Amino acid sequence: MSLTQSFAIAWQAVKDNRLRSALTALGIVIGIAAVIALVTMGASVQASVSDSFGTPSTRTIDVTAGSTEGFGPGNGPERSRATLSVFSERDVAAIAAIDGVESVAPLTSVPIASVTIDDRTVALSSLTATTADSAALADIADGRPFAPGASEAVISEATVALLGGAIGVGDTLGVRLFDGQQRDLEVVGILAASDGLAAALASGSGVYVPVDPFVTGTVALPSGGDGVRTFSQVAVTIATTEGVADAQLAIGAYLDEASDARHLIPAGQGFLLATNSQVLDEVNDVLGLLTGFVTGIALIALLVGSIGIANIMLVSVTERTREIGIMKAIGGQSRTILSLFLIEAVIHGLIGAVIGTALGLAGGWIGARALGLSAAMPWGWIVAAIVIGVVVGIAAGIYPASRAARLHPIEALRYE
Repeated sequence: MSLTQSFAIAWQAVKDNRLRSALTALGIVIGIAAVIALVTMGASVQASVSDSFGTPSTRTIDVTAGSTEGFGPGNGPERSRATLSVFSERDVAAIAAIDGVESVAPLTSVPIASVTIDDRTVALSSLTATTADSAALADIADGRPFAPGASEAVISEATVALLGGAIGVGDTLGVRLFDGQQRDLEVVGILAASDGLAAALASGSGVYVPVDPFVTGTVALPSGGDGVRTFSQVAVTIATTEGVADAQLAIGAYLDEASDARHLIPAGQGFLLATNSQVLDEVNDVLGLLTGFVTGIALIALLVGSIGIANIMLVSVTERTREIGIMKAIGGQSRTILSLFLIEAVIHGLIGAVIGTALGLAGGWIGARALGLSAAMPWGWIVAAIVIGVVVGIAAGIYPASRAARLHPIEALRYE
């Protein structure tokens, strides 16, 4: 009997018991669908993060101060939210003078009470004071960066929506400070929209203003002299990607040995110099842990599915014992019987893998779109899912198929 004939007979057996075959493949469907859905969403998140960290930002080092343990303020993806304002203007100038540094932009949060536009008041908690060199202002969709010392602002698309959506270049924002002062800011630029993780990892409050005249408070240094203005973050752009590592070491050495910040930072805290590649690695590590956890659960479903296939194949052998006896009586060989039942088991596994992959891709696409991401296809996992379905079918069908092949034709013909 040829392989084509064996496949045709096995396929007919599957079709004759459609409901049983569907229930048999269900365990494989659930397991593979769970894995494919998760890795599709994971691939979409990774693609979004990689896109948000484009070529210019791979040359950026974010310098903050805070805890050096795990995720949290000033560390990992939350690095831009550090609240320790310890970097002086002298530190900013000294970092700018380090070999390989192209530009330096300080950032700090300016607390406010509210923002008013066209008689609509929104309780925003802060502005982000920085300079026109800030990477946060690199992608302006409409208008221009603010001028140093001017009462101007650049705002994000998210803030435009928050303030009512009818704000454009040339409009005026009324900002009320905590001391009761009222400042009018002219909107001179609108940032391009960010979505997905690009928006989640974006630094700043969404309203960017120049350092002068919004950062006025000073801090006295232990060494004496006049007070200095301080910032909570310094974004450093390196001239070349190859020079990032050396510049990172030089900046770290300056901060530890000669900076004003080393006198202002609280005991037990440290300086954090994060590159986007490091942040991407941290995000990928977390995604890897989540993928591994859900994959482990899915493997249990696959194990249950394989047991279901083995059980149904044993039932099929029992039901078709006389058929097996007839086949052997007319000259059918043991390997032919073995191949028939093994192919039937593989068909069950393959059906489960195909349906599970389709459902997993659909679920992953829906999940990615719900997060505002573009769905990415995990082609390697799709191929792996099909292979897993075949392997599970083979593993589950080996014993029932070999049992069928070992049946004695006389005993099989006698079976009722």
